[in-house]
Amino acid sequence: MRDLEAKILASLAEEDEPLSWVGLVNSICPWPAGEIPDAFDELLAAGLIEVVGAGVSGGYVITDAGRAALATTTEERS
Repeated sequence: MRDLEAKILASLAEEDEPLSWVGLVNSICPWPAGEIPDAFDELLAAGLIEVVGAGVSGGYVITDAGRAALATTTEERS
């Protein structure tokens, strides 16, 4: 897993509520803006994050599979 993807998952794992796109991007900055959408697409396609709700109360959350992937990535770096 790339560092950006791990950072996105870690940011989502810290939140109790869904995190909006803006909130999530702000939590992982600084990062080259062009890389962020690609990483999101890959994480969504892999089922590691999902979109919940809509509007102001909606946002992104980490899935159980995302938590497992993050734990594995963290262990590999130790």
